[in-house]
Amino acid sequence: MFTLPNGQPVNFGLPFNTPVGQPSFTPILNGAANPVCNGILAFNQFTPVRSDIPNDQFSFQGNWKRLDTAGRVNYSGAEADRPNLLETFSGETLSTQLSRYTTTGPAKNRRVSASADYDLTIHLTDRLRVVEAFRWSAFRIPGGWTLSTSSLFSPTLTF
Repeated sequence: MFTLPNGQPVNFGLPFNTPVGQPSFTPILNGAANPVCNGILAFNQFTPVRSDIPNDQFSFQGNWKRLDTAGRVNYSGAEADRPNLLETFSGETLSTQLSRYTTTGPAKNRRVSASADYDLTIHLTDRLRVVEAFRWSAFRIPGGWTLSTSSLFSPTLTF
């Protein structure tokens, strides 16, 4: 933590590489943080997430004199609900001169995965068999986010 000339604490963050201007070429001037540097005055993120991940599976097998069958059906449908995201930033980003932003909005999505397989073996003779396998799979992640953002731009860290 460093202090700006007005006494406000600032964090330069990482990476700290002054030869290439990160957070700037001269981050300290006269014993105080340079107000024309990348710096973080405040950052907050609040994002509660609720999730539920049920999984169901059904398997079967059958054996007859000249016929063997086996199969499986699997379903998983996870759901994630983020009722309120709130992210705030106060500071300075030199490349864009972004000094404050707020991002907010609820999000909800599902992960749906379903698959099935079925195997069939026909014993034509004691030494000759016909084997057939069927596979099916479906996967998707539908969802939505009601996003709201606001930004303020300023050339220095002094407010």
